[in-house]
Amino acid sequence: MNSTIVFLRFTACFLIVIAYQLFGVAQVSPKPISKEYTVPIPRQYTIKWNSTCDRQVLEVYPEIAVLYSYEEYMIIQLDAYHDIHKLPFKACIESMDTSARVLRTESYLPFFDPGVNRLHFIQEKESIAPAIGLKEEIPDSTDVDIYGKITLTNSKKQQVVQHSTDMATIIAGTGNTLENSKGVLPKGKILSFDFRNILPEDPELLRSNDIHVINHSYGLGIEDFYGLEAEAYDAHAFDHNDVLSVFSAGNSGTGKGNTSTYQLLEGRANLTGNFKYAKNVLTMGAVDSFANRLSISSVGPSPDGRIKPELVAFGLDGTSGASAIASGLSAGIFDMLYAEDFTPTNFLVRSILLAGSDDIGLPGPDHKTGYGLINAKKSVDITENGHFRLISDVVGTYVQEIDIQNISDFKIVVSWNDVPGIQLINDLDLKVIGPDGSIHYPWVLKKEADEVLLSQPARKAEDHTNNNEVIDILLAQPGKYIVEVKKNGASVMPFAIAWHIQESNAFSWTWPYGKAPILKGENILRYDKGSASYPTIMAEYMDGQMSVLESDSSQSFVLFEAPKVGDAVRFLAISELDTFFSQWTLVSDRPELQLSSRCIDQLIFTYESEELADSVSLRVWRNGKEDVFRQALTQDRSIIFNGFFDASSYFSVQTQTEGFASLRSVLRPLSNFFAQCLVTSYDGKIDGDKINLRLKLGTYAGVSSIKVRRKTVEGDQAIFSINAPQLLDFSIEDIPVIGYNEYFLEILGFDGRVLYEQSLEFFFVPPASFLISPNVVSSGEEIYFNQNQFKPAKILVYTPTGAIVLEEELLSISEYIDTYQLSKGLYFYRITSIDLKEQFGAGSFLIR
Repeated sequence: MNSTIVFLRFTACFLIVIAYQLFGVAQVSPKPISKEYTVPIPRQYTIKWNSTCDRQVLEVYPEIAVLYSYEEYMIIQLDAYHDIHKLPFKACIESMDTSARVLRTESYLPFFDPGVNRLHFIQEKESIAPAIGLKEEIPDSTDVDIYGKITLTNSKKQQVVQHSTDMATIIAGTGNTLENSKGVLPKGKILSFDFRNILPEDPELLRSNDIHVINHSYGLGIEDFYGLEAEAYDAHAFDHNDVLSVFSAGNSGTGKGNTSTYQLLEGRANLTGNFKYAKNVLTMGAVDSFANRLSISSVGPSPDGRIKPELVAFGLDGTSGASAIASGLSAGIFDMLYAEDFTPTNFLVRSILLAGSDDIGLPGPDHKTGYGLINAKKSVDITENGHFRLISDVVGTYVQEIDIQNISDFKIVVSWNDVPGIQLINDLDLKVIGPDGSIHYPWVLKKEADEVLLSQPARKAEDHTNNNEVIDILLAQPGKYIVEVKKNGASVMPFAIAWHIQESNAFSWTWPYGKAPILKGENILRYDKGSASYPTIMAEYMDGQMSVLESDSSQSFVLFEAPKVGDAVRFLAISELDTFFSQWTLVSDRPELQLSSRCIDQLIFTYESEELADSVSLRVWRNGKEDVFRQALTQDRSIIFNGFFDASSYFSVQTQTEGFASLRSVLRPLSNFFAQCLVTSYDGKIDGDKINLRLKLGTYAGVSSIKVRRKTVEGDQAIFSINAPQLLDFSIEDIPVIGYNEYFLEILGFDGRVLYEQSLEFFFVPPASFLISPNVVSSGEEIYFNQNQFKPAKILVYTPTGAIVLEEELLSISEYIDTYQLSKGLYFYRITSIDLKEQFGAGSFLIR
């Protein structure tokens, strides 16, 4: 080993020891490193560096690489020949976790159901266009739903993967492919971060890109401990409270941990990554379309008994999509607040999402679905109605009065950020005093390592475990409510409160949304209502027929079997006091677009659908821009489009019926369609005394009629016509006139448009004869001699006195002679065999 390096290492270690001895710096013993954390090459460790040690010490050791860092937290990589336990600067490591784990994304989303979380009520906010951080691999920036939305921060090691594309689509998709590919924030942008760095991102980078929410739809193996990454994210959120990190809980819901007090319990404390146990983040579980928790969705509690995950959202195949939904909604709330010149915090946004959530399962929170199901409509209502407060600090107890007269249910939440540490350190207590003097406390759960106790329903008491506290008051009385938030401790503690009021007898349809069409077959109708209302749900058709739908008072949805495509239907919720109508909507199938003809400058599409439409629209997407072309419906449902397109152009179709629009077909690139041109060939030949034409079509879609006319010097004559052809191959026979014949093909569409036209020209000579053309020319012009069928011949040209002035052989079916060598005047000619023994023809011509 180089003597200089040895000397430097010795000096560095010596100085560290002397510093500790001379200045009395308290030495923090590093966390014991269990042999269970031994990992294969390359070996990575997350460490917390003692702030009293100089980081330049690490530069002396080339076998150590600092891969990523956030303040005192670092991920280091050690080569294969050194033991982390024996490094001389071990005293500078306050604590350490292994980080040599497999990063994995947590499912992709082949089906997206925005109705579960009422996302349409945030999607419609077209002015909301924030940038959202996405921490994983790179999304496909050429995807039609996120085209032009992706910005990279570091792509050296990253690769384009479908999962990242799916998450970006859920967050900010434009809905080009299908209606359900519209993300939470269709106007949003994505800033891509590399998830190989599982530590928090650089605050300055986030600030310069105006990022307030980062989505983390990835995980490791089950980790049931509060580690250094959790501590780092708590520190990041505490120090930079304008940034919210949202994590997927994981897809290990049936597994168990191996370090916490819950390690013996199957299906408990199985979040996939210790950073997901952080207090100041949002961790998301997943449910299906009926708000049933997915069995694979990882659950809590945290090692100290806190509620994890905090919320759930739709995620058909895992928790990744649920996290993306929460990230999109959180970024939207941030943006709405900034638009009102309000400076929001991460804990304010958390409180708004919690206050707007729907309780599912047993009353109150639980360790599997947290505080409930995200409801974007309610969270947007809270934000727009100003039903929140952001308190910078309070001495003793904060008191607020809320006067509510028209009320069914009342939910209020307090949220705050706590300093890093596994347990709650800064504690607040929420309490509500009702109009009748009754006192309401937050929901709390048992946290003992006992399956029976963990499964018990939530009860109401003071909460000294969580930094989110929720009070629900069902069937609430009208009047004044006194909200009290008591601070326990002397440190400065900013906090946020948010509340949602469900008005009495209130009911709102949330799906179908507006006049959005519904699919033939089974549909899930969705609505929001108070606990006091249990309306009768009915379907009404345009012809006046009505039917009662079976509904469950404990659910916020009802199943509806749409019987027939083309029906217009609306839905009624009939209570004792009122009737609530949805808008009229159309029962639709999804049309299937097909390409029937592909020419260089023309495309002919057709589509299949049960819909009896009035008109049809072709949507064309090219390079991030969409054009819509509408036309009346044709007899054969053809759509004719003239223009030049490359294979990267995308197309879909949608029909319109009496003011209703159908579902759209899937947007597909031209490269996915296969078709020949409308006319694959049009040719002909002279056969004896006839001309035979041959027409071959690639398709007859869109073709109203085919016509062929013969044009001669004597005029035009129709020789062939057919309407609405059902064949692709046509043979046409005609007896021509002697001389010039032009056969003009014209193909018309159902709207009268000319789809194709082409001419074929023939010069007809009767069999066994020669035809001269023209027979009057100017000096220097050419005279043509044409045969019906070729035979070698010779032409002799005479003056009126009989002198031969030109003699040439005719060696093809059509030959010509130059007249530049002939004087003006009348000439005679004879056409004979080569040996002059047989005459084939004779005549005269004039040179002027």
